[in-house]
Amino acid sequence: TVPSMLDFVCSKPTIEIWWRAPSNRSRADYIQLCPKFDASPLTCIIAVENLVGNRGQPVIPIPLAMKSPGTLELRYFSRALGSSKFVVRARAAFEVTTDPSKCALLQHSLRARQFEFCTGQDISLNFKVPAATTDLELRLAIIGVVAGSDPYGDPCAVCAAKGLPCIQCVARVCGGSDATCQLEGGV
Repeated sequence: TVPSMLDFVCSKPTIEIWWRAPSNRSRADYIQLCPKFDASPLTCIIAVENLVGNRGQPVIPIPLAMKSPGTLELRYFSRALGSSKFVVRARAAFEVTTDPSKCALLQHSLRARQFEFCTGQDISLNFKVPAATTDLELRLAIIGVVAGSDPYGDPCAVCAAKGLPCIQCVARVCGGSDATCQLEGGV
């Protein structure tokens, strides 16, 4: 998948990606990083090989030629059934940017403590916000479950889509007015 839920990264030496594959995948599967509209394998790099397990979060280097603003694509390659040839099984495009306002958004992080959740199960998350975040911003901030890929969507959309009331699809980053707001923690 893409390095950020916002579908962009800042131009820097490395990025962290997230991948997931079927448990019956070939040991020879690999992930390439390529310019999006370039089909030539000569312009791509093998970003991740020797995949262990069926999911991971590796940090990969970005070649100098790919650090300029533009669109890159991660491509997951797997052997075709009954063949020694590799085929693209999944792809995810993302933008490389140098826009400071966009890059500031990426200083926020949110990680689930596990990859999968069952219906009715509590979701535990770790968060971190930039040191420049004001106390007021922290008191107004919420972490929510959002349906689809719209990071600005309605946090209760998942509950509403299932015909359920929104009991608690969101959690406040910082509690009441007397609480000490933390720049990182868990909810």
